[in-house]
Amino acid sequence: MTVDQILAAEDPVPLAARLLSNRPPSELPSELARFEEVLYFYGRIYGGGLSHAIGAAPDGAIPEALRLARTHGSPAVVSWESRLQAYFPTGLLFAPLQTREEWEMRYNDAPDPVFEQLYADSHKIEVELGRAVCQFLREHIHAFRQACP
Repeated sequence: MTVDQILAAEDPVPLAARLLSNRPPSELPSELARFEEVLYFYGRIYGGGLSHAIGAAPDGAIPEALRLARTHGSPAVVSWESRLQAYFPTGLLFAPLQTREEWEMRYNDAPDPVFEQLYADSHKIEVELGRAVCQFLREHIHAFRQACP
């Protein structure tokens, strides 16, 4: 499937992810490496929930690339991303010495209403977040065509 066919699809995000997953990260232009990070986080949110996405962050850091939502997202996406950043003011999703499993266990034992709202809102903006991802893809189409002929 070509990049143009992906962009024309009804739900291009999983198709773009599949296309990129077949390429070693070292072969991707820098724009696509950041895009792949966004796709990974997006996939984790909608594949298992926000707590799953956060628990899957390998170093406990909010993906830098998620901030792309500020330049490519609708006001609702920008607001959600800003609230997520505010919820984790240090930029870390869990303490450096805490494992993902410990974070998930703490979250499951004592759910936080603010986090629960972020989670609920993540589902409300799923389509808009997908549009932001596609807008990034369109703006870097030359890199996609180069990496995925």
